[in-house]
Amino acid sequence: MSQPMIRISMLGKFEIELNGRPVLQALAQSRKVQLLVQYLLLQYGRPATHAELTATLWGNAGDADMSLRAVMHRFRTMAEKEDPVLKNCILTTRGAYVWNTELDAQVDVVILRRLADEAAAQTDPDAKAALYRRIVDVYGGSLLPDTTGEPWAERHRIQLQNLYKDALLGLIRLHKERGELDRVVELCARGLQVEAGDQRLYMEQILALDQLGRSEQSAQLIREAINLGCLHGDSRARTLNASYNRMRSSEQMLQQDLAGLVDGLRAPRPSGALLCTYEEFSAICHAELRLRARYDFSLFLAAVRLVPPLSRPGAARTAAVMQVLGQILCTTLRTSDVVARYGDTGYVLLLGGLAADGNSPMERVRSAFYRDPGHDGYQLIYRLHTPEYVPEPPNGPAQQVLPSRERTVKKDR
Repeated sequence: MSQPMIRISMLGKFEIELNGRPVLQALAQSRKVQLLVQYLLLQYGRPATHAELTATLWGNAGDADMSLRAVMHRFRTMAEKEDPVLKNCILTTRGAYVWNTELDAQVDVVILRRLADEAAAQTDPDAKAALYRRIVDVYGGSLLPDTTGEPWAERHRIQLQNLYKDALLGLIRLHKERGELDRVVELCARGLQVEAGDQRLYMEQILALDQLGRSEQSAQLIREAINLGCLHGDSRARTLNASYNRMRSSEQMLQQDLAGLVDGLRAPRPSGALLCTYEEFSAICHAELRLRARYDFSLFLAAVRLVPPLSRPGAARTAAVMQVLGQILCTTLRTSDVVARYGDTGYVLLLGGLAADGNSPMERVRSAFYRDPGHDGYQLIYRLHTPEYVPEPPNGPAQQVLPSRERTVKKDR
């Protein structure tokens, strides 16, 4: 007799099916029970200790151990009543709990991560594109929408969103190279249903519509993007292509910037007095990462860059817009966030989690920037990253590696 098939959706919704039939719907009636199941599924195969689970789900509550045992008992009672095959989906092992990977289960998050690993290792363009398509198909939306505000879920949410976005843009690039612009429009529209405020997808779709001769749809999309704060009011169809090319070039530089910033933050730093430089920002990040390694709260690193307008701007003009952006960052972000400047057109931010409603604070920043006349035709792009703490090696801290042009850092607050 074949083993029952369990299908678990965590992207865009949370649902468990057994042989095509929804099960464990009663989980929604107990938030702690549901959060416990969701947390263990995200760890998939990695045991989570009692201490980890109590700290994550109950914080410093004195009765956390008893509460965890009660929640686990309640889940197992619920699972066995639903179907005997579900009784052992969570195993107890050496003071820890783990999702039973021996069950025949398909978990969309696990599938997406596996596909992303395969795509990263794939060198054949057609095979890589096929994997990208599967990733786009698997990604049904933001991770566990009902866990908005839960720190342990937010870093997974950003990681999975980046994997999906990289696959989607890879597919778009492939179809553009082949001249399949209808597919570009379709993919962009599909992507905007998942991320309604994505500037890059708007520009890709607008340019594809222009090349297809669908100017009215292109103009309507421009108006829609401006109203949503995804493009600034100076955007027009005839200049958008040049703006797009500058943005793409800057995105590549931004990715290099972010990689350099991440590499720099990986190097453990000695304690001591700090000046108001990028090194001070780095020290703050490392202190926060040490705390996160113990208490498991969310931190996000963001690299932000200005993209200049068509005309070649002078240094004074760029400096003025950077000052406007710095003021917007400091007034729009929360008191728990940290802002530092790197280079002539970039800022690096440390964000202590996303907003309680699930909205990215960076979207608020971009919207506020485009609404301010001081943006002076510049575009704003950013990229989020979830940094990890790396313990100091036995032979002492490694050397920090950053591009030389990024070593001059100014304090902005």
